[in-house]
Amino acid sequence: MSPINASTSSPPSQQSSLDAPPSTPISQQPIARRTRSKIRKTSAAERKRAARENESQEDRAARLAAQREMTKRRRATMTDEQKEEERMANQERVRRIRENETEEEREKRNLENRERRRQREEEEGIEERAARTEANTTSHRINYSAEAQRQARVRRRSLPLSNAVPHYLGAMDKECTNCKALFFS
Repeated sequence: MSPINASTSSPPSQQSSLDAPPSTPISQQPIARRTRSKIRKTSAAERKRAARENESQEDRAARLAAQREMTKRRRATMTDEQKEEERMANQERVRRIRENETEEEREKRNLENRERRRQREEEEGIEERAARTEANTTSHRINYSAEAQRQARVRRRSLPLSNAVPHYLGAMDKECTNCKALFFS
């Protein structure tokens, strides 16, 4: 039997490992197939990134507006807990990005922020800006007043024991509401 005939007549268990059915998880697929799919995904991500970098201002504005609208619709159906989880995850993601950014990236980000702020101030009238500033001041006064902080403490104390913060989290500067031991917050 020639080598060509031997490979075509071999049982399915001895066929090439690249012929794995597509339904098998990627971790169980052969290395070559995993590498190909990773290359495909990476190249798709690179194409999207390049397209974002090369898009015009109008296209960027339209894309961001569509994203904001989609996020608004999605958040309308979320519970407060889900919104809080998403907000915390986003803060963590931004913190990691800022920890790892280079000096040039930081300069670029600050420049873009200044440009957006300048553009917003140009578009915004004096009355609108005063109203926004007053709203910000009022919300800050309400959220950080002594009464608001007292209410937050009362809410934390009224949580059931299962929701109590474990003693090993954070800096050791708070007193446990249950056992009065100092704990990491």
